[in-house]
Amino acid sequence: DVDRAISALGNKIQLHLSSASTGTRFASMSESRLALDAAAAYRREHEPWVAQARQQWQAMLARVHEGAGHSDVGALGLVDDEVVERKILASRMAAAVTDAAGSEFNDLRMRVQGLERTSEWGRHEVFPPETLIQILIQAWTDRGLTRPMWAMVDQPVSELLRASMTQAYRQANEYLVAQGVMAEIDMKSRVRRTDGGAAPPSPAPGAWAQGGGGGGSG
Repeated sequence: DVDRAISALGNKIQLHLSSASTGTRFASMSESRLALDAAAAYRREHEPWVAQARQQWQAMLARVHEGAGHSDVGALGLVDDEVVERKILASRMAAAVTDAAGSEFNDLRMRVQGLERTSEWGRHEVFPPETLIQILIQAWTDRGLTRPMWAMVDQPVSELLRASMTQAYRQANEYLVAQGVMAEIDMKSRVRRTDGGAAPPSPAPGAWAQGGGGGGSG
């Protein structure tokens, strides 16, 4: 599930930063200092970061389950520069995730939107990768870890999320197909359905948290 995936991600980051700080030749003293500072800071904040990311993910699931609707992670009234930067970072990584997931992500989106009879994700806002990635980055900066430090781990984080979230999307699609939801995707079909028939059962938001076992993000 996602909790295990966050733990695995935390361990992967620890290994990456430790290796980078001791076994990499940097082009400048400033890069070398950043690597050392990042490794030291993350050793201190590893477990608190994992715990906070898990807590924020569970809070997001609870809001969705209660039908509270979409809420930008960490947004308080006016959108400050930190929120904007976090969204930019999350958007870039999410694009890599959705590109790697390919048809699995696109098929899931069509199935969910068909169930919701809307062009949006509706109560399934936990599915888009930006949701989890924004949580990870917010927890990172909340723990005093900087954006330059995040840039150092961008690649290993992206690699793990691309693999685990693709698996989660695949499992979510398999679940929906087993429930009789759009076994064959018609790419010409409209997302917004106009028929009056009853919609098949849709996965509860919690299924996303449980569906990506074995290191998946689902």
